[in-house]
Amino acid sequence: MQEKKRILAVDYGERRIGLAISDAFQWTARPLETIDRKKSPDTASLIHRIILENDVGEIVVGMPFNMDGTKGESSERVENFVKMLKKIVTCPIFFEDERCTTLLAHEIIREMGYNKRIRKRKGKVDQMAAVLILKSYISKKEM
Repeated sequence: MQEKKRILAVDYGERRIGLAISDAFQWTARPLETIDRKKSPDTASLIHRIILENDVGEIVVGMPFNMDGTKGESSERVENFVKMLKKIVTCPIFFEDERCTTLLAHEIIREMGYNKRIRKRKGKVDQMAAVLILKSYISKKEM
């Protein structure tokens, strides 16, 4: 089977950006890192470097729809981030519905045994939310 390029998933938040990446066959998703937006103001350039280092061929960004399916303030921030990212990267960028991913990520991380202080400090929840976004996207691509 021929390898494809990897997929980078982005869980864009006000304070942190969680990243996850697929394997080269686009079968699995694993946490990659969390970017602290206060410590790294040029997030687009940092993500561009990550794309180059990891042979990324496409990006999927979580879109925070409201529970009724409408877009809110958070959706607008994500769209503005993607507009900025498109000026730097050449690979295609797609959106994936991220409703409830953070809630589910909290539950998964808690079940893994991380206490609340470690979950927040390490950005584990943000990375896990990105993994969930990526897994959802990959499963839809396989259909």
